[in-house]
Amino acid sequence: MEFDVVVIGGGPAGTQCACDLADKNVSVVVLEQGSEADKSYVPCLMGSKLEAKFGIYPNNLIDGDCTCFRIIASRDYVDLPASVVDVPHLGRFFNKNAVIAYDRQQVMVKGAKFYFNTRVTSIQTLPDKVEARTTNPEVSVIFGKVAVLACGIQTQGSEIAQSLQIPRPKTTRIVWRSYQLPPNSPARAVNDMGLVWNDKMSSHAYVAYYNTPVGFFIALLDYNRAPAEMAGVLREVCTRHKIIAPLLEGAEHTTVLSEEDAQDMPREIITPTVKDRLLVLGDAAGLVNIFVYEGFYQAKVTGRCAADTILAAREQNRFDAQALASYKRRWEQELYEVYLKVGRTSAYMFYDTGKLDTVANALVKALKREQAEGHTKLQNIYLQNMISPAVPQGSEITWAKAILGEMSFTDKAVMLPRFLKAGLMK
Repeated sequence: MEFDVVVIGGGPAGTQCACDLADKNVSVVVLEQGSEADKSYVPCLMGSKLEAKFGIYPNNLIDGDCTCFRIIASRDYVDLPASVVDVPHLGRFFNKNAVIAYDRQQVMVKGAKFYFNTRVTSIQTLPDKVEARTTNPEVSVIFGKVAVLACGIQTQGSEIAQSLQIPRPKTTRIVWRSYQLPPNSPARAVNDMGLVWNDKMSSHAYVAYYNTPVGFFIALLDYNRAPAEMAGVLREVCTRHKIIAPLLEGAEHTTVLSEEDAQDMPREIITPTVKDRLLVLGDAAGLVNIFVYEGFYQAKVTGRCAADTILAAREQNRFDAQALASYKRRWEQELYEVYLKVGRTSAYMFYDTGKLDTVANALVKALKREQAEGHTKLQNIYLQNMISPAVPQGSEITWAKAILGEMSFTDKAVMLPRFLKAGLMK
C-alpha cells in the first residue's frame, strides 16, 4: 500500500498531523500499536494535586465561563486550551481518551486510514520513498513519500530511533524528587496519581518520566521509606524498569542528582530530528518534557507544525532534509518563545522549586482571599498562566508576591531566593 504520508503513532501529535493533512486532501495512514479501546495514560502529578486542593475553585474554570474549557490533569484528564481542537460541549470536563477518540474519528471522517494493533518494526528511507514494515498482516509493508515519527517516549520509539541512527544524549543525568505522603495513605491512592512501581520490590510509584537532551527526570511518590533511600530505589527503577531502562541504554555516564542539585540543571529541549523524508514529533522528539505544563497541547502543536511543513514541501515535490528544515522554525515560533521558556511561572513554581505542596497551598489561600474580597486580578493571572502562559513579567511578579504573602516565615525564607533566581521577583 502507498500513501503520501505515513504517520507512526496515533496519539495527540500523530493524530493532529494526520487530521491537518487529510483536511488538505493528502493521502495519509496512521499506524497505532495500541488498540482502539486502549485507556493507558501516564498522568500529571501537579494537576491531580492541585485539583484535590482546589475542589471546585476557581468557579469559572469549572463552569466554563471563560475562553477555554478545563480538562482536569489526573489519571483520566489533562489541560487543553479551547483553541486546540473543536470538541463538543465546550466548557465541560473531558476525558483525555475521549478527546483522542474524537480526533481519531475526525481523521477517519476526512478520509485518512487508521490501523490499530499495528506495531511498526522498521523504517527504511529509499531514494524516492520511505518503507515501513509492521506486525499487521493486513498492512505488513507500507510506502509513503514522507514518514512522521510520533510514537511517544516508548520502547518502540527508542528502537526505531536507534535503527534510524537518531542521536541520543551520551550523558544521562537522573533527577529524582520524592513526594512523601502521610503514613496512613492507602496504597490505592498512588493509582490516582501515578503508575505503581512493582509493590513487591518497593512501596514507591513513579509519576512521570521525561527524556531531555541533558538527562532524564522521574518523580517518585514516597509513602513508606525515608527520602534518603530514594536514590537507591531510583537506580533500581532505572536498571530494571521495562520502559525506562531501554531509554537509558547507551549512555556513557549516568549521574543521580537530588532535587536541590537539579536547580542548576540546563533546560534545553531536544531539537526535533529532521532527516530525509522523516519528521519527529511530540514526546518522540523530547518536545513534551517536565519543564512544560501543557504536554497534551504541546504534542498537538508539533503535529500541526509537521503538517504545515509537509504541505509546503509537497508543493515543491521535495521531501529531503533541506526541504523539511522549516519544521524547526515553525515549532520554535509556536512553542519555544511562549511555552518552553525557562523560568515560566507555572512550570517553575510547581516543579523547579521542588516545593509542590508549599506553593499549591499558598496559591489556594491567595485565590480564596481574593475571592472573599470580591476581586479577580490574581485569578485572571492564574488562568492566563496555566492555560495561555504568554503573560507579561509584571503579572508573574504580581502572582509570585501574592503567593509569598500567604506563606509562613519559614517557607518564605526558602522560596524567596528561588523566586528571585527565576526572575519572578525584583
